[in-house]
This record gives sequence, C-alpha cells and structure tokens, in this order.
Amino acid sequence: MRGHTGPDRGVVEISSLKYSGPRLVGEYFVKHTKDKSCINKNIPILDVGAGTGLVAQIMHDIGFDNIDGVDASDTMLEFARGKSIYQRLYCAKLGEGNTLPMIDNTYDAAVMSGIFVQGHVKLDALLDIIRLVKPGGLIVNAMREQNIHDVDEYMNIHEIFASWAKKGLWKCLEHATPPVKYYGDYKPLVHVYEVTK
Repeated sequence: MRGHTGPDRGVVEISSLKYSGPRLVGEYFVKHTKDKSCINKNIPILDVGAGTGLVAQIMHDIGFDNIDGVDASDTMLEFARGKSIYQRLYCAKLGEGNTLPMIDNTYDAAVMSGIFVQGHVKLDALLDIIRLVKPGGLIVNAMREQNIHDVDEYMNIHEIFASWAKKGLWKCLEHATPPVKYYGDYKPLVHVYEVTK
C-alpha cells in the first residue's frame, strides 16, 4: 500500500482512497490508554513500517512527540523526515529473521498500519517488536481485514497471536472490525495487545 512504486504515487493512492488505518491506530491507542489519566505524552513510541509518516502524524496530533520510525524503504522515509515529527528514523527490513538495531524494552508502545499486506511484512516481525516494547506497553496494528482470508501468511494470524499469548509474550486487549472503510471498499481489522514478557 505504501508503495514500492515511488513515493509520489504511494501518497496519491493513500489520499485518494481515504485511508483510515492511521486514524484507527490513534483512536484505539487512546481508547486503551484512557484509564491511564496521567499518561506521559513523552513516552517513546515506535512507528513500525513508518512509510511516509501517516501514523506518526496522527500520534503527534494526539500529543505524542517522542516517536521513532522504522521502514525498509529509504525513499518513503524521505517523506517521513520531511514531516519533522520523528526523533529517529531507521531504514531496516522487518521480519524474516532480521533483528532491528534498537535495544530491548526501548519503547512504551509500537503502532503500525498497512504493513501486513501480500509480499510485504511477515508475522515474525512482531516478535522483534515485542522484544522492543516494555512489559505493559501496547502494540496496535491496523490492517485490511480481507488479508486474513486472502493472504496465506496471515490466514492463521489469530492462532499465531494466541500462541504467543500462551507463551507469555503478550495478551490480547482487543480485536476489532470497526464499521468504517479501511481504504477503498475494504473493511479494517484492528489488533491491540499488551506486552507481558
């Protein structure tokens, strides 16, 4: 979705399709932190698959300003840099046995939208993200719901997530399919997990 087809085309496509993923990530993050009335807006947050910075922009607009981003495409990260909302940006491949350069328990939260699409990011990337998030921290993911039916890699996503919960890595706070369009005519799927490792 964020395009290996060039930054201009990727931005135009997202805009024209009224992409709601980043907004949903922000809404569900706030929903699951609302009971923490004294939450520090300076908590470190990792924007996973940052692309052009759409999710980080939402988080910044909510009031969070200590955001790092990681994406495999330096071309897309150039757009993100131009927003001047990130503390640090990392160009690194996610999943498939790759380990991100940050140290364990660096972040209070990880947020992502649109990274789980055909041929993009494997689910094992989340194991490295869990490593980076502190116990008690949140991981919020928004994706196209249809992908859990159409993309082999994601067809068993909830069983895999449940197996990680059984291993004590995280616990499910919510799986949601809000009644809005994710982009185009596709429905969204939102996952919210709390790291427990």
